[in-house]
Amino acid sequence: MSKYTIGIDLGGTTMTAGIVNENYEIVGKLTWATRLPRPAEDLEKALADLCRTVAQDNKVDFADIKYVGIGTPGSVNFTTGFVGFNTNFGYYFRHRHRQRHYSGRQDFARLQLRRR
Repeated sequence: MSKYTIGIDLGGTTMTAGIVNENYEIVGKLTWATRLPRPAEDLEKALADLCRTVAQDNKVDFADIKYVGIGTPGSVNFTTGFVGFNTNFGYYFRHRHRQRHYSGRQDFARLQLRRR
C-alpha cells in the first residue's frame, strides 16, 4: 500500500493541493479560487474539501494520505504552532489536532483560523 503526502499552497487568490507519492512523484494537483474575504470556518472547510477532492480525482484512498502540509505567508512560531498575522487573509493561524474536517484521521492536523 502506497503512502501519499498532500501539499497545499494557500494564497490570497488561489489554493492548490498536490499529491506526492512515496517516490516523490507528483500524482496530481488541483487549484481552486480562495474566494476571499470569507469566514475562517468556511476557508478551513474548503481546505479539507480540496484535500479530499484532489485525492478522489486521482483515485487515491484518503486513508493512504499520511501527511498534509500547508504553505502560506506569515511567520511561524514552531514552539506554539502559531502562524503570525497574515495580511492576505486578515487571520491569525493556529495549528491544532482535531478531526472536524478530516473525519476518521486523528493524525491530520486541523488548521484553525481566528479573525483578529
